[in-house]
Order: sequence, then C-alpha cells, then structure tokens
Amino acid sequence: MNNNFKNFLKEKKDLLIFIGVLVVTFISVLGIASLASKPDDEEAGGNIGGNTPPLEETAPIEPQPKNPIFHLPIKDGYVVKRDFFDIEGDKEVLANAVMTNGKTFIESKGVSFGKEENKVFDVYNVYPGEVIDVNGSTESVDGYTITIKHENGVVSMYSSLSNVNVNVGDKLETNAKIGVSGTSIKDLDAGICVHLQILQDGNYINPLDAIGKETSELASVVK
Repeated sequence: MNNNFKNFLKEKKDLLIFIGVLVVTFISVLGIASLASKPDDEEAGGNIGGNTPPLEETAPIEPQPKNPIFHLPIKDGYVVKRDFFDIEGDKEVLANAVMTNGKTFIESKGVSFGKEENKVFDVYNVYPGEVIDVNGSTESVDGYTITIKHENGVVSMYSSLSNVNVNVGDKLETNAKIGVSGTSIKDLDAGICVHLQILQDGNYINPLDAIGKETSELASVVK
C-alpha cells in the first residue's frame, strides 16, 4: 500500500504543487485585504470602537502677574536723614523725627532719604499712580513738591526736590524718575534729600513700613 501511495504522489506531484501555490496565494490575498480594510485610527494605534475620546490640547499655564508693591524713592544705597515721628518709637528715633529750620520745630510725617556725603541723586515714584499736583520752586519752604494718587485711597508726596520731571496727569509705573533731590528751608539740617510722605485715606504711614507691601496691606501700618 505504501508503494501505491508513493507512486500516486509521484504521479500527482505537479498537481499538488499547483494546488499548494494556489492556497498560499489565496491566504496572502486575504491577509492584504484585511490590513487594507482597517480604520486609519486603528493603524495609527488609535482606539478601536471609538470608546476613548481623543486627547485634548492643553493650553500652557501663564504665570499670573503679581500685584505691585511699594519701593524706595532712591536707588543704590541710602541713609535716613529724618525719621517718621512715632510717639511709640525709641528716644533716638524721636529725636531724629523733628524737623527744624533753627527757629521752629515740626514733627516729621514722613521720612527724608539721602546719600552719604550729601550727594545729589535722582528720585523715583514708589508705586504706580497718577500725578495730581506739582508745585513749589527751589526757593519754596518745601522746595519742589509732587503728589501722586494711587489705588485704595493711597497718596504719596515728595518734597525737598530741586527739579521735577513730571506733569499733572502723567500716569507712572513704579520706579519712574520724577525729579532730583534738593534741600528744604523747613528742614535745613537734613541737607540734600527727598522727603517722602505716604497717606491712606488721610492717615499718615511710615514709608519704611510700606516698603514691600501692596496698597491693600497699608491699613495695618497706619499710625
């Protein structure tokens, strides 16, 4: 029987090869057709059946701008030539918180900033605001004066100036140059300086206590 089977295989060899080739070809065609029929998102590794929503683009998170804070009216080092009068301060501060022209004595409602060796310097706005008054002269008791209105009922006033660089109505950012230091007849002992006063709703604030704070925080330092 084995011999008969072998003889049959020999006789039908060409036919069997032909049939085998047909089978392989048919399977290959089916495989190619199956791949071609797949959805584009499936070929790209997307979800099958559409159950998972596509990824949404996330907008970059932009840093939120910080609220402005009070700065000094002077740059590159300073000395305090006249302190703010605070009845609760120590004796040394109180002694330096009285302005005099040699005849009269006045409690200081601000701070006079100056340079070592009595040098002249530029004066800068301490907080964003609008110039609402420019007055005086080099011969005035207070020299040139500038008043700037800020938010939350806050006003800053600069005196003892020898020159001004702003006009009424100017809107200023922090650290805008507004003038040049000078002297005041009202406080001869202070020498060349800028006398800064800060008020909130008419209440005087020690300028040194305002530095680094927002206007909304000044109520806590009103004297």
